[in-house]
Amino acid sequence: MKRNHASGLDGYFMTIKETCEFFGFSRSTCYREEKFNPKFPKLVKISPRRKAFTTQEVINYGEGLKWELQQSK
Repeated sequence: MKRNHASGLDGYFMTIKETCEFFGFSRSTCYREEKFNPKFPKLVKISPRRKAFTTQEVINYGEGLKWELQQSK
């Protein structure tokens, strides 16, 4: 896997645990956001028994949240 130098994160995928830590969400909140928020990154099946978020989608969503917060001030 390649290192994502812009974000300092390793690899192309982030586990649910890594994604929750990135946003400061609980696990259930991450699943709820993924299910009901159309802008939230979607889980991708990476093996028969494993799903993950793509790192770039997580970063893009985080940057969008930051932008929205700045606009609301």
